[in-house]
Formats: sequence, C-alpha cells, structure tokens
Amino acid sequence: MSEEPGVTTPESGASAEPAPAGSAPAGSAPAGSAPAEGAGTQAAGEAEEPIPPSRWSRVLPRWVRRRPRIAAVTAGVLAAAVIAAIVYAVTQPSAPRPAYASLPKQSCALVSSAELAKYLPGATGMPLSVDTGNNTTKNDVCKWFSTTGGEDRTLVAQAIIFRSSSAISQAQQSYRGLVSFLECHCPGVTVSTQPVTGLGDQATEVFVVAGPDAKADTSSNADSPGASLLVRSSNAVISLNLNTTAAATGASRSSPPGSAQSAGMISLARGILAVLARPASISSASIAHVSAEPHYAGPADPCRLIGQATLARYAPGAAVTPTSSPGTSPSSCAWESDGARILLNLTTFPSPLGAQQRYSLEAGALSRSVSGLTVTGAQVLDDLGEGATAAFQRRDEDNAVEVLVWSGNADLDVIYTGLASAGSAKPDRATLTTGAIAMARDGLAALANPSVSSYPQGPHYARPSDPCRLVRASTLASYAPGASVEQLPAASGTNLSNCAWGAQSGNLFLSVTTYSDTDSAQGGLEFDIQFAHKNPGDQAFKGSQPVRGLGEQAIAIFETTMGNSPGVDLYVWSGNVVVEMSYSDVPFGGPPLSRAGKLAADIAMARDVLAGLRHA
Repeated sequence: MSEEPGVTTPESGASAEPAPAGSAPAGSAPAGSAPAEGAGTQAAGEAEEPIPPSRWSRVLPRWVRRRPRIAAVTAGVLAAAVIAAIVYAVTQPSAPRPAYASLPKQSCALVSSAELAKYLPGATGMPLSVDTGNNTTKNDVCKWFSTTGGEDRTLVAQAIIFRSSSAISQAQQSYRGLVSFLECHCPGVTVSTQPVTGLGDQATEVFVVAGPDAKADTSSNADSPGASLLVRSSNAVISLNLNTTAAATGASRSSPPGSAQSAGMISLARGILAVLARPASISSASIAHVSAEPHYAGPADPCRLIGQATLARYAPGAAVTPTSSPGTSPSSCAWESDGARILLNLTTFPSPLGAQQRYSLEAGALSRSVSGLTVTGAQVLDDLGEGATAAFQRRDEDNAVEVLVWSGNADLDVIYTGLASAGSAKPDRATLTTGAIAMARDGLAALANPSVSSYPQGPHYARPSDPCRLVRASTLASYAPGASVEQLPAASGTNLSNCAWGAQSGNLFLSVTTYSDTDSAQGGLEFDIQFAHKNPGDQAFKGSQPVRGLGEQAIAIFETTMGNSPGVDLYVWSGNVVVEMSYSDVPFGGPPLSRAGKLAADIAMARDVLAGLRHA
C-alpha cells in the first residue's frame, strides 16, 4: 500500500505495510464500489511521486500529490478544451462548496474539556507532530491519556481538511480507503463494523481486536486496536480511536462498544465538527490540560536510561557495556547477565517530525523476519509515548521482545532477550513484554530529567606507571608488617596495572583497571562482581557486602582460596577506573587477620590508591 508520509490514523504505532491480497488499499474504494467523485484514473503524462510507507498516512490518497509533467499541446487542443469546459459549466449544476476552511490553532482543541471529562476524566492531552507533505491539506492530531486502576485509556482524535479544487472528492475517497483498511478481516484480526447514520455525510464505527500472532506485514489493521469512529463531512475527514490497555503489558482490554460508548463517541465527533465549523471561536478555557510535545536536550547517556531497580528485577546481576561513543546519535548500551540480554538504542533528531518519520519506517520493519530472527507477532502500545510497537521474536534459540517508541524528538528501541540459565526456564512472552515496557518507560522518564540521563562527570584518571607506589608504606606497616613487594609485569595490550605483596599474615594483591569512560568502568565493576559469584578457579564465594563512602560504588567479596584459605576481595569503582584490592591468608603463615581486619586493610589500601592516582 503506497501512502503519504506524515498523515496520522486514529492512533499511534507502527508503520503500515502492504495490505494483504483482497483488501483495498488506503485511498481507494472497496472492491465493487463506484470510483469516488472526481477521482478518475491517472492521466497519461502524469507521474506519481515515490512515497515511503507510513502508518501515519492512511487518509490521503496517492493522487493527492501528483506532479504533472509538462506536455506540449497545440492551440487547437487548448481551444477545444476551453469550449468544452464552458459548455460543461453551463449545462451542469454547480458542485457543492467545501464546508470547512481551517483548523483550530491548538490540535487538542478538537475535543472540549467538558466532553473529555465525561469519557476520560483527568486525562492529559498531547499534540502530535504531523506532516501532510503538501499544501492542499490541513491536519490536526491530539492524543489523550488517562490511567485508572492499572488500566490506561487512550483517545486519539484526528481531523483533516482537504483544500484543493476537488477537496470533497478527495475526502470521499480517503474516507472509503480508511474504512476499507480498518475493516479488513486479516489473519489474526477480528473486526466488526456498523454504519452510523445522522453524523456528517458518511460515518462508520469499526472495532478491531488483534490476536497475539498478528503482524503488520500480513495484518496491517492489527496496529489499530479498539473502537474507531470514522466520519466524512463535506471536505473533512475525522477519526476517533478509543482503546483501553493493561498498564504493565500494553495488551488491549477494549470490548465491543455498547450503546453508551457509541453515543459518547458520536457526541465527541459532533463536537469536532462544530469546532471545524468555527475554529476561531475556540477559547483557551474550553481546552483540557495539555502537555507540550517533548523535546529532549542532548546528548543523553543511553547507559543511564534504565533504572537500577528495573535492571535488578528483570536482569539481576547484569553488567553494562556502552556500545557507542559518548555523545553520538544514534547511541546504544547493552546489559547482560546469566539469564538476560538487553540492548537499548537511542536516536535523537532536531525536531519531533524527524523522529516520527523514522519511527514509522522502523516500526513497519519490526514485522519482518530476517536471518537468525523470526517475528512471531506484534502489538501496538497505545499508552507509551506518542507511538509505540512491540514485536515478539525468536533470536536464534532465545525468546525476545523488541519495543520501539517515538516520543518527541527521540526514538527509543529496547530489545529484551531471555537466556536460559542453569536451573531455570527461559522467560515467557508476557514476562519479556512487561520488562521491555518497564525499561522503555524508564528511558522516557530519564530523558525528561537531564540530571538523570546526562553523562556522568566523575574523575578521569591516567593509567598508573607503577601501581606498587600507590599504597603507602605506613599503611602496609599497619596491616601487613614486613610485607615484601613483588612487581608484576603489565599484560601487553591491556589496561591492567598490577602489584602484589607477601607477608607472614597474608598475601595482598592490587589491580587497577583504567577504562576510556565512566560507563565502561561501571560495567567492569559489575562484570567482576558477577564473575566472583561463579566460584572461578579455586575460589569459593562466601558472601558480599557494600562498602559506603568509597568511590562511586564499592563491594567486598568474602571467599576462600587455595582450598580453604579465607580472603576478602574489595572492588571499587571511581570515575574511569576499577580498583581491586584483596587480602588472603597463607597456609602455615603467622597469625591471620580476621575478616574484619582484612576488610579494613583492603579499604585503607584502596583509599591510598585513589588518592595516589594521577588525573588525566
């Protein structure tokens, strides 16, 4: 289905894919119906502009933006055309004049606060960026959100006014194409349709239920769940979509509209037509609460967009890894634990329109399977951002859910993959969906708060040339009297600097790892802690505890080594370095330090190291 870029349908979500065989494309009349008045066929000598697919463009027909090629004509042909036009004008009744000329200045003025209070009390509206791509249409879209008892209700209202010489014909054809699109009985989608009388010139109510396996590439109307009311009045087409979803999973909970809901949506539509008839008369007092479309200042750190509580719940023990250079767009970050893998991609644009257009293209691609990735279903998330889509996937042998969100001038893409860990089953679709949505919500909240999402400003250290000099002699004398230093060679091509000491009371080991940035250092600490829990080599994990007041984060690991020798391993993350300081007993040595004594020694030596590091 070829579509105009930037024209929205009643709700937000993924870009529309080609309609399945047997269904009429948007902008065309249903099979067996007469062509729309004035539509005709494409004349020879005219070329259509290539138009990218976009879910936001189902109302406009393709021929709205034709560019006629310049053709040479003779004076005789011109004269005949003029005479024919005069005769036609004299003998034919005059065409009806378009009833509507303009839209209100504020998109969310389409529905009054009084009407909104009846159906979505306490809702907040947000105007959506729309690009019609031409000067022959005007387009307004507003989306309202309301949350009650774990359910989100979303109302989207759109009004398009056609303003060309064939405006009414264009509105007729666009209305027919939109109805045909929504009423498609596509695979995995259940649709019920009924005409509405006494509302505008044409009106239809459509209720769409998308099954868990429906995908946009085979079932384009799967991204339009809930109740829709489509209306054409003269040269205007308006649409309303009302959908109720579960807050945690985004699953649609809408039921077929009863008489009360139908009457309510008809009342809303009548109100919109009244606004279109007199847009200049709308007062600011009649508009419900509206939030401005977000504009996120950058650069934002992708590794700060998912909260620690969310990571602990859905990927416990995960280590973070930046996968792009700081400050770039697009930017990305990854997390991985024994049971889960997460990838977050953030792309920012100068304006919301750029983000909306990219979202439409990317959301359409979510339904397509590629090598190593099989898409098993998709779901629109009406209550997330301005537009959001979830794709259910098999990535090689693992289940995954990918959530793509458009919000303001940013696109956020979260891929949450469940990995089978020892003794546990792979997470199911519901768990992955809930987790990916929670991560996306964290991301939007963090973007709105620069103090949370900005790159950290911690210290930046240079790699030490001699780590053995970082621990003061007085500290060694206090906790490891008589210790002898053993300078360890630096591993070639690594960012490690090591040193060791031997004393009668125990062995000491220092490792300083210098990273390029703070995010990578945090990931290094998290990986070290994750690794320590796995009992590597001859070590046995015996517990851990956080240590306050040391760097950005510090954790002590209690373990035994070399059979049964107790040790305390302290990991400290500060800026772009991770310091590991360990103190372990030696067989047949002098009186060993207690666990508390070993921890005190590690802390004192780690403080020496941080104080002795040179800032880059």
